[in-house]
Amino acid sequence: MPENLSPSVLIAGGYGVVGSDIARLIRAYHPGIRILLGGRHPEKGRALAEELGNAAPVALDLSGKQPLLAGQEVPSAVIAAVHDSSNRLLDYAISNGAGLIEIARAGDELIRAMIFTAQRAPKKPVLFSSNWMAGIPAMLARETAADMSAVTRLDMSILFYGKDRGGPDSATAVDGIDAPFIQRLGNAWQEVLPMTDPYKLRFPSGKKAKAYRVNMPDVLTLPLASGAASATVRLAVDSPVNNFLSMFLLRSRIWKLIPRETRRSLVHNPGPGARHEVVIEAEGSGKDGKPVKRRLGLLDPQGQVHLTALGVLLQLERVLGLGGKEALPAGICFPETAPDFERLHEMLAKEGVEIKREGF
Repeated sequence: MPENLSPSVLIAGGYGVVGSDIARLIRAYHPGIRILLGGRHPEKGRALAEELGNAAPVALDLSGKQPLLAGQEVPSAVIAAVHDSSNRLLDYAISNGAGLIEIARAGDELIRAMIFTAQRAPKKPVLFSSNWMAGIPAMLARETAADMSAVTRLDMSILFYGKDRGGPDSATAVDGIDAPFIQRLGNAWQEVLPMTDPYKLRFPSGKKAKAYRVNMPDVLTLPLASGAASATVRLAVDSPVNNFLSMFLLRSRIWKLIPRETRRSLVHNPGPGARHEVVIEAEGSGKDGKPVKRRLGLLDPQGQVHLTALGVLLQLERVLGLGGKEALPAGICFPETAPDFERLHEMLAKEGVEIKREGF
């Protein structure tokens, strides 16, 4: 979409911790876009709207029965930075011909949303980007394995800093973390247990930690996008005590006895901020048939909220076709759907995200 058409974007949760970072990045790189900051208390978004310029807070209550954005302009795209379990944002976007970027779904709720979408034949992209950090590691993983003739292993390991910034939805990521899930192993889909398969590795900062198997949308999209025979996502917490304690409690029956808020605080107790680190590892064969082993390390000194916001910005550019690029096709899309690797690395560099490669 040409910038002179002045697209508009609704950010549901637009004045929250993640939403406000998304809004600021959109404004920094696309000053002509009109930004609507949606939430239940629009007065809380007035200061941010004034800071951004060409922006406005709007009342948005996903739990209510009133029509969404009654009497308001229909945005070019909707960013769901909050849980939309009732599919109200999803239905609104599809019904009004707006693109959608969804970053807060997982598990069965994500599957139901995809079925809901497929039955309505959307005329614009519906990008399910609930992958880790809005899909940036997923896109890097696809690039890492892109020119391999066969991928035997594709792993993503995350080092999560408990004192990093985060909104209230961040803590809910541990809900259901103790449930078995399906993973691609040895060219077959197998049921596995969470917090198993320990793997000790060195992260880009030099910090070593033991990471454990976890479930998230990347568990499904990584092997399907790359053709990997096996794909695993693992998580380590920066505190060795909390890392071990979470693993022990999850693998015992004690976890279910602990109050929900206590469980969440074991993994995430937001602080002033911390760096965020991810490692991608790929093994397989090159086009010449020779063995290939690659490692990509990502370190964002500004932390997970910044990296998530950057991921959303990149997805928004693809949904709207900004910068003269072709927009994603209508219908269901994922971070790995036709990624623009050149733009990805350009933006990572501009935003100070460090990338280290080995074996490329």
